[in-house]
Amino acid sequence: MEPARQALRDFVAAVHEAAAHEEFKPDFPDFPDLREDTGDFMLELSGVLSEVLSYNDDIESEFKEFELVGGES
Repeated sequence: MEPARQALRDFVAAVHEAAAHEEFKPDFPDFPDLREDTGDFMLELSGVLSEVLSYNDDIESEFKEFELVGGES
């Protein structure tokens, strides 16, 4: 496997692991396991990244609303 592809897989695996952490689990969708080669790597990667970006936007919106209300003291 070429190094760039392996680096992307490692990154996605790290995101997958972080998203599975109990603290963040409610804020992220279930990611497909991209560590195994299915032949559809780029298609799966684009889907995962789209989900991450979508959830990131949702989290940022919630955080901004939280700040507007005064947040925690």
